[in-house]
Amino acid sequence: MSVWDILEIEETNDEQAIKKAYRVKLRQHHPEEDPEGFQRVREAYEKALVSLNQAKEPVQEPSSTPIYENVADSPPDPKTGVPEIQPERHHQLTEALNSLLADSQRRFQPEQWQGWIEEIQMLSITQQQIISDTAVDIVLANRWLPGQVIEWLWQGLSWQLLLTGTQQQSEVGEFLNSWRKQEMSVALSHLSVLSGAEQRAALSFLRPFHIALGYGDTEALRQVMHQPMPVLMLPSVQFQVCLLQAFLATNTYPETIAGQMIERLVISSAESLTIEQWEIIGEISVRLGLAEAVDQVTDRLLSLNAFAEVAEIQYQRTLGNQNILALCYAFLRQQWQPLPPVYWRAERRLFPAPASGVERRLFDWLFGQLTDHEHPAFNHRLDFAGLDGLPVLLVKAFWAGRSGSWAWLESIKQQLIAVEAAGTDANSAQLITLTLHWVAEILATQTGCPSLQHKLSLYETDAFFDVEPLTDDEINSQTKAQWLECVLRHPIIPDSWFYRLMDEEILVQEELWEVSAYPMYADSLSFFRSVNPDFRLSSCWQDTPFEGMFDWTLFYFAHMSPVGSPRQAIVEAMPGLPESQQHGPIAKLLPFAAQPLAYLSDALRALDTHPEQFVFRAIVDAQITLLTRNCNQSQLIVLAKLGEVAACCALSRMLEREHFDEAIVYWNLTAAALDRHPHFQDVVSWQQQSLLRLRSENGLEQESYLVTTPNFMHALLTKDKAWFIPPAEMADYSPVDEAKNFHYPMYHLLTQLHLGLGDKGYDLTSLKMFTHRRELQTELQRETTDVAIAHLEGMYQRRLEHDIQVKGKKAATFSKTQLLCLLVVFCTAWLFSFPSTFGEVGKQEVFHLSHAGKSFAKLFFIPLFVYLLWRISSAMIEKGNKYKFLIYSVFVLWVAQMSQSLFCALVTLVTLFSTIWGLTDLLANKGWEKKVVTSRKVNLRKILGLKK
Repeated sequence: MSVWDILEIEETNDEQAIKKAYRVKLRQHHPEEDPEGFQRVREAYEKALVSLNQAKEPVQEPSSTPIYENVADSPPDPKTGVPEIQPERHHQLTEALNSLLADSQRRFQPEQWQGWIEEIQMLSITQQQIISDTAVDIVLANRWLPGQVIEWLWQGLSWQLLLTGTQQQSEVGEFLNSWRKQEMSVALSHLSVLSGAEQRAALSFLRPFHIALGYGDTEALRQVMHQPMPVLMLPSVQFQVCLLQAFLATNTYPETIAGQMIERLVISSAESLTIEQWEIIGEISVRLGLAEAVDQVTDRLLSLNAFAEVAEIQYQRTLGNQNILALCYAFLRQQWQPLPPVYWRAERRLFPAPASGVERRLFDWLFGQLTDHEHPAFNHRLDFAGLDGLPVLLVKAFWAGRSGSWAWLESIKQQLIAVEAAGTDANSAQLITLTLHWVAEILATQTGCPSLQHKLSLYETDAFFDVEPLTDDEINSQTKAQWLECVLRHPIIPDSWFYRLMDEEILVQEELWEVSAYPMYADSLSFFRSVNPDFRLSSCWQDTPFEGMFDWTLFYFAHMSPVGSPRQAIVEAMPGLPESQQHGPIAKLLPFAAQPLAYLSDALRALDTHPEQFVFRAIVDAQITLLTRNCNQSQLIVLAKLGEVAACCALSRMLEREHFDEAIVYWNLTAAALDRHPHFQDVVSWQQQSLLRLRSENGLEQESYLVTTPNFMHALLTKDKAWFIPPAEMADYSPVDEAKNFHYPMYHLLTQLHLGLGDKGYDLTSLKMFTHRRELQTELQRETTDVAIAHLEGMYQRRLEHDIQVKGKKAATFSKTQLLCLLVVFCTAWLFSFPSTFGEVGKQEVFHLSHAGKSFAKLFFIPLFVYLLWRISSAMIEKGNKYKFLIYSVFVLWVAQMSQSLFCALVTLVTLFSTIWGLTDLLANKGWEKKVVTSRKVNLRKILGLKK
């Protein structure tokens, strides 16, 4: 491509045409944006000039020193063929630059600089470099110049090439690059109307001022601000705003100067300033206490929809005297332009917090929102019941916007509109306005098709429970994430909705378990409904609708989270529960609402009548937590001895770190009672996990445990009844001596509790180790033993009462007293039938009968012996022992008869007596000992030989 093609002109000898074409191409190929194109154009221009000079044959007048009027007339460079710049020409261009800088009327006019730059650009690259270097030196000697002038020179003289030069050139280039980027708050046109001295004075202030302001160097800015400010007469709005910004940065507020500037600025139209500039004006107006100016700035920002900035200004305005309103403004500011939570944690000006009451709850919730913490002051709509006032209404709107139903949020919006129409003070009015804007934004995010939105509009009313099931279109109108948010906002959805969403795998049990969401009661309710597919929402009101049932249902399920307003305050703010519900699940919660700080044993047991109501599990946990906090160990042991399962669980929590084995015992006492108290299921599982974790942390976990050692206690952390070894099988093991004190008999006892009595009953011999080795136990082990025996006694007592109720007197199937009497009769019959067996005793006259009498006695003796063995064996629990007893008894009797041995006779009688005496005093083979049935009281401690 020829030079003429590059310049896009026909081949010519017209130098002016070549220069014009060159200027046009330079505008198309900027050296920064297209350096290669710029180089091509530059080379083409120089070659065109060389060809032009070669075509000319100028006639020169004799002269020792020719004077060239322009560059084209300069002698050519021997290397490039381009004319070299002559000193006169260099001097002319340098003088032109100095003249331009010295002329206060021209030095800030861009066209003047453009003309000078275009003249430089007509030179060769080498020539331009010479002038550029000179210009750099001149500029560095006039550091008062604004950055805009440096920018013109940077672009025109290609100073960006300095950045790739030598180290010295690179440093100069970096300095100029930084200089050109420094923005001025005063337009050059405003400076042009000043005299030269005024311009230099203004720029001598402006340049360091903007450097310090740009870098945020408050110390340097403070020093600059203490100098005379000759720029105050400049009519630059931007500079005035920058000056106000400097006042804020240095915490310096000259009321007269700042006040005058603010007074002029606030009358400007909203669009004439940027949002950031209005925010600066508003902030310093707050600092100076210019209420009217703050209101004017607020109005301007509202017209620009700068809601976050309005919230920030009003936050600063109300801070310190109306902290609840300040927090409301801060909340709104955080919604639009969030700051890191650490900023708010360090915002000490919000404190001290209100001491107590409603304001403290509002404060805690709002501050929690700022610090990214869901404070439990409010957990659902009813937590606001009975609370009045504008701050409460605003926090209602905020809570509903974050977590409430769309229907409730819409109703709050209407309340805010009504309050706004009624009129309030300026601060409150602006806060309501901002809140309404935010609420409108939140409502606009509602998803779902119109029919779904219509159904959801009935939420919070009794009619919602009668809505139609979800259609396919309604389900498909929201994504899975949108449905999850919808369920959290509307947790009390009908059963048909909930289980349809589960069928569609929108709600998945595993996902509900893994994710924790807010509100907490909504999260828990969704999970428990997913794991209890047979549960019906209407069961809480016993399938009997009544007016106000939605609010009572919300009150009921809100108990799944222990936080929020006092329950009794909510009850008092609601319509009364109708008579039809006085004995239903909802009514079961009223005692706990009335006495939230009391342990209610009877009310807790009453929950067992509704095992399907998983809400009650939260009540159980709350009661156990209450015991743990309010009772010491001795008080809990007293309650545990009375059969309070909650006290056992509390003891397990309390003792788990310092008395691990005893904590396991108390956990087992709680777990064994799950059949009677199903609502303890969750607390048992949570405590089981805690104990398992501690077992692992303490290095007590083993692959296997020996049942004969104390360590076997650490294996007793299971609810699987099939895992337990029946006590009869345990009799085959002989424990080590250390285990006999506490652990081995305790395992027998806990096994009985877990497995239940069944029909056979249990041999209590192993439990008598508690009595024999009581002195070797620690004090806590003795107390724990007493508690465990009391619970085992309770199990026997409940079974006794049940059997008496069902069987009456037939519940008693054996009597040890009667068996002893029968043994006496048998012994007497033996003496009369075979007196010779008893030696000298049998020879006494009294035992000699007639032949007929002796025949009768012998006839009576064998059936009596068989009957006695049958009665005794019937009361024996284990078949193995029963068979051994029968065989042994028959054998020794036969030996005694055949050998006529008194010793064998005595062995037979002792065997019968000891067996009768060793029979259980309680349950054996579906029947009870007669004395127990007669007294209707099980006294296990007496049976085991323990003192009262």
